[in-house]
Order: sequence, then structure tokens, then C-alpha cells
Amino acid sequence: MSRIGNKSIIIPNTISIKITGKILTIQGPLGTLSHHLHKNIRVYQHKQSLILTNISKHKQNKSLHGLSRTLINNIIVGVTKGFIQKLKMNGIGYKASIQNNYLVLRIGYSHLINIAIPHSVIMKINNQTQILISSTSKQAIGQIATIIKKIQPLSIYKKQGISMESN
Repeated sequence: MSRIGNKSIIIPNTISIKITGKILTIQGPLGTLSHHLHKNIRVYQHKQSLILTNISKHKQNKSLHGLSRTLINNIIVGVTKGFIQKLKMNGIGYKASIQNNYLVLRIGYSHLINIAIPHSVIMKINNQTQILISSTSKQAIGQIATIIKKIQPLSIYKKQGISMESN
């Protein structure tokens, strides 16, 4: 079993952390994010590191210990560096554009497909076939990228559709 929850999280100098009850608020140069802690997880700040401890020894709570540590670490990385995901569109006539806070896709259907862009996500279009998604929240990027990808998944035979590009 992994013991990732036992590792401490190193806090960069550009970040301020505020712990109020079970809500952990992290503020960095790119924004502010909050995380609600599980009732059996305690967080302590010691100098330039965060230490998570598990109160209960049940198996499910041990997995929540590691999950909480990873989510908090992702928030710290998000508010300092941010996350970027690239989507590539392959196909004849496939085009993307941004209009009035909507992502407009032309992907072979008889109509245009409009997807609302969430407020926490920034999208850019490169050469009409590449979509760049950036945000401080890793969950928000994954969620919107999956929604876009499900509209026209990559065909395994013709290699046409929308796919995630490796960074």
C-alpha cells in the first residue's frame, strides 16, 4: 500500500496558507483555491511544510489520507505554476473557435457545437485545430477536456476525432 500521505508538502515562499476549521485556503500568485478536509484528516503547518495526519486507522481513511495529500499538493502547484492541457483535432474540416465565452466546434456534424467555457478555465485556439486549456485547478481542466473529447472521440481506425496531446 502506498504511504504518500505520510510525506510532508513543501510550501513555496510565494504561497500563504490559512487553516480555518476543516477548510484549507491556499493563496498564490495565480489565484486562491480552497479545499474541504475530511473529518479524520488533520493538517499542521510546520515552518515551510504542511503535515497531514490521519486520526482513524480504518482502511478507507488511510486511502483518504493519501488522497487529501495529493489534492492539496495539486492545489499548491496550481496556484504557483498552473496546469495546461492540449487537445488536438484530426479530421477533414475540423475547426475550433471561441465566440462570446463559448467554444464553437465544427467537427463534421450538420450543426455547430457550442460548449460553455467555465470561469475558472482559460482557453486559447492555435491554428484552428489545437485547443489549449489552462487553469489553476487540475480538476477543472480534466473535466472540460473530457467533455470536449467525448463529443468526437478519436477513431482507432481512421485516427479522426479529438485527442489529448502529450505534453
